[in-house]
Amino acid sequence: MTIVFFTLVASALGWLFTEDFFSGLSTGGGVFLTWAVTREIDPAHQSSAIIAAFFSLFHLLFYTESIHLLMLAWILTLLRAVNGITGKKLTLVDILGVFALTVFLSFLNENSLYLIVLGLALTRLFVLQIKKSGGSNMWSDHVRFNHCPINFF
Repeated sequence: MTIVFFTLVASALGWLFTEDFFSGLSTGGGVFLTWAVTREIDPAHQSSAIIAAFFSLFHLLFYTESIHLLMLAWILTLLRAVNGITGKKLTLVDILGVFALTVFLSFLNENSLYLIVLGLALTRLFVLQIKKSGGSNMWSDHVRFNHCPINFF
């Protein structure tokens, strides 16, 4: 509940500093996504996320260039997929959604680095899942999708 109040305060401060309503919303969204990414990296400590959000507020207020909220959302979804903190197994829809966002960001920014990072993240998912299964016969397990981290149905 603290972060909701802090996000609203950040939006109001962003609006007051820039005198633009949408810049204020962008500032609040940036603070919230910073908190969410920090919580994803360090879920055991709430204080580290609040401190990161506090520092990002000052950065966002005084650095008034455009904030890439889609990139922050993309990082958050990749972290959630790789860390598996949500407790749900990844579905094909999740992977396709992250892939679609990755392709969109790649074309928008004219940079294929997003695709490389997605490939590395998916490779890590498969390698970790194979290690969990014991890795006895990696190729037959992978071909049969017995230990695939993605639910296809």
